Order: sequence, then C-alpha cells, then structure tokens
Amino acid sequence: MKKKNKKKKGVPPGALRAILGVLALGLAAGHYAAVAGPAVRPGPSPGCAEFRFFYVGQGDCALITEGGCSILVDAGPDRSEDTVRSCLDPLAGGGLTACFFTHSDEDHIGGADMVLTRYGAGAVYMPGRRDDNPSMRLLSAAAAARGTDITGVSGGDVIIIGGLEVTVLAPLSLGEYDANEESLVLRIRHGAVTAVLAADAGLTSEHLMIRYWETSDLKCDLLKVAHHGSASSTGREFVELLSPAYAVISCGKNNSFGHPHATVTARLEAAGSSVFRTDVDGDLLFVSDGRTLTPPD
Repeated sequence: MKKKNKKKKGVPPGALRAILGVLALGLAAGHYAAVAGPAVRPGPSPGCAEFRFFYVGQGDCALITEGGCSILVDAGPDRSEDTVRSCLDPLAGGGLTACFFTHSDEDHIGGADMVLTRYGAGAVYMPGRRDDNPSMRLLSAAAAARGTDITGVSGGDVIIIGGLEVTVLAPLSLGEYDANEESLVLRIRHGAVTAVLAADAGLTSEHLMIRYWETSDLKCDLLKVAHHGSASSTGREFVELLSPAYAVISCGKNNSFGHPHATVTARLEAAGSSVFRTDVDGDLLFVSDGRTLTPPD
C-alpha cells in the first residue's frame, strides 16, 4: 500500500488515516504481485482492467481485476452463493487480493463467509461501524479462520492495489449510526479511467461528499448506482457532479421495492449516462485500457 495525500474541501474526524501494510508491490514496470494473497489467474490482458458486475438478484457483487490483482466489492445475499461461486471460480480460483464489504446488510455480505472460506483474501476492508447480525458474525468468523484482519476505513483513505488506486470517498460522518449512510463509497482509478461504486449511500452521504471533495475528485466514467436505484439515493446534484458516461444498477427481477425507481433512471439519462441493469442485462463487463472504458456489447 502506498499513502497519497488528496486535496479536500475539509477534513472530517477519522479521515486521511494511513493504512498500514502493503497489498501489492511493483516488481517491474507493469508487473505486480500480491504480498498478502496469491495472484489471480486468468486475468485481463496486460495493461487492462476489467470491471465486472454480477447478477445476484436484489444485492451487490462486483469484481475488478488488473494484472494479477483482484478486488471483490460485496458478495451478494446468502441465497446467491452458488451464483457468486460460479462467477468467481474461473476468475479468482487462486485467491482474492482484497475484499471491500461496503456495509453489513445481508444483501451485500450474505455470501462473504463463503467467499473468504473458499478463496481467501489478502485483506478485508469495511466501515469502522457495523451491525451485529448473523451475516456479519459469519463474515467475522470466516475472516478469523483465515487469519485475516478486518480493517476499518473511512473517507480519505487511499489504497494502491497493483495498477489500481482505491480511494474511499465515504463514509465521512460519525454522527447517528445508519448502515446505508455509512456505506463505503469507493472510487477506483485505472490510469485516466475512474469508476465510483456507491454501495447503499443515501442523500445524506452524497451531500457530505459534495461538501468535502473537490468536483474533480467526484467525476467518473462509470457509476455503480447506490441502493439498487432507490429514490433515497442518486440525487440530481450528485449525478451532475459525477457525470458518468455509464451507470450500472444492480437489482433483482420484479423485486418488491420497485427498484430502480423511474426518477433515478430518468435523472441518470438526463445527465447523459447510458444505464445498464443487472435484472435486465445480466452480468456486465466493462474493460479499461487506462485511457478509455469499453462498455458491454
């Protein structure tokens, strides 16, 4: 891990903390090897990064690979374990470099215990404050069995994993606890290409990010839309500042919440985003060459 300092509008309590330990070291130009976990094979073409979003029903699960490194962001609900396993086996059979579990809701970490038990991870990151629920207890037990610590991170932390720079944009508040509003919002940069994965962050978290970060820090090519397209997230100002070319909504077919809400998809389209939905399009693959991002066919 390498620490970087970013220009901010203001520094909230707990931000800009150093994360101790190195996940990936450059052994030669363009070549990286994980220190705390095995490399992933097969991977994308050299110099490329792949952003995959798996259809796991009403939940979230994404895998980002670059060179020999892999980052899992969330693991779907418990009922999707077989799906997650079938997706990861050909891509992460040798293990995961890092897992980011954005918060402790079951639809994001229900499959986490299976992931950690089956694949292992060089590091596991979560918000500092978490719920005590059955899914969280299973995740913690699986990490402990692997001898892997769960590291708490918050807005301002930066982690370098291979050729990827992961910046934690949120959470930024230590006020009254709300699991969704304290979700990890991650910006993953590969060269000039940037993706923002917004977990279940709501309007309060969005407003804090708008106040804290420079506009240039929020711009992105790809947005994983917050909270499955709920109207409680993805506000107009936030969308306009991010201005993503592509937006991914991860939600279940005919889900009981009515996700994604029409106001959200309309807001994204008005901002010029091409909207993809896992309930309609299935698994999605975006490929970055460090300069441009190629969407699914």
